[in-house]
Amino acid sequence: MSGLQYLSRTVLLCRDYVLNGLSDQEISHRFESVQVLCVSDLHNLSSHAGQVAIITLVSLLSRMGMQVRLSLPDASLLLPQPPLFGSSISEVLTSSSRKLTPNATVIQGDNSMADLTFALGNSKVKNGGVPCWRLSGDDWNGGLSLDREGEPNSFTCEWPIGSMVSAALAAAEAFKFVMRRMPFRNAPRGFFSTRQPRPGSNSMRFRFLNKSSILGMSTSSVRGQSLRQPCMC
Repeated sequence: MSGLQYLSRTVLLCRDYVLNGLSDQEISHRFESVQVLCVSDLHNLSSHAGQVAIITLVSLLSRMGMQVRLSLPDASLLLPQPPLFGSSISEVLTSSSRKLTPNATVIQGDNSMADLTFALGNSKVKNGGVPCWRLSGDDWNGGLSLDREGEPNSFTCEWPIGSMVSAALAAAEAFKFVMRRMPFRNAPRGFFSTRQPRPGSNSMRFRFLNKSSILGMSTSSVRGQSLRQPCMC
């Protein structure tokens, strides 16, 4: 399959808003040309939740065809992360390069051309001048905030539901970033703005707790999440 075929559903989603004259190839290229920097320190990668957050985020970005650059320490993998394999977080992520979609690369250490940045918790970020979002979460809550707005907590818990929620929020911001760079048929809708926090807040925070949310997920999503839960023996 070609890169365009892998991104066919993403392209179809964009079709509701972009100019009709924009070809599928052009839409696909907009996603594949974006460089995303993912940053974490060792403290945030020392928990299962933190590791799930970065792996989920990189996987979602890669499935949109984006180029991911990593600034991560050499942290050992705590628990298996199928279908990805490796002994360290960096090895797990870099080994996924071009595997989820053929044109999406994952490279450790090259952060010179980033278009936007995502950081785990309170990790220090050296890359300036581009939009930076911070992921945070606990067992059941996931959050996302712009850098220097709010006080994101570090990832310290083991239960990874909140970390997967924060990764999904981050991937949505990456999607909106690309959408804002394309010509629209009409003025962009409100949900393509830089952020949509709840009233009176500079961050977004969601819970993943009630049974209806769990029952509403697809079977593959449930299976993927169950593989990332710590063993309760």
